[in-house]
Amino acid sequence: MTVSAVIKAEISASKKYYGYGALANCLDLMVPMIYKSSNDKDTSWIVTTTKYIVSKTNGTPVLAGLENYNLDPSLKPLSTLAVNYDIKIDKANRVIGTLSSYMV
Repeated sequence: MTVSAVIKAEISASKKYYGYGALANCLDLMVPMIYKSSNDKDTSWIVTTTKYIVSKTNGTPVLAGLENYNLDPSLKPLSTLAVNYDIKIDKANRVIGTLSSYMV
């Protein structure tokens, strides 16, 4: 059995409340929701957040959860180029893969 968790990608909340390191000790796989538009951020935030989470997981594999839409009233899809760039950024920061989510 593999134990995993989909978790919020909130560095400040992690430091104060639960900690990625503590969670990693209980999990076989971590899936942080690194949703830039949901957090009103850009791609540089993906880099910072991914690096931080991977550095705190004590070797537990990280599968990055990325969005492929803009969180606004229209839920407009991101371009293929934008999604592929976000995936490339995450892979460069030692995640084992990515998931992409779309709200319907």
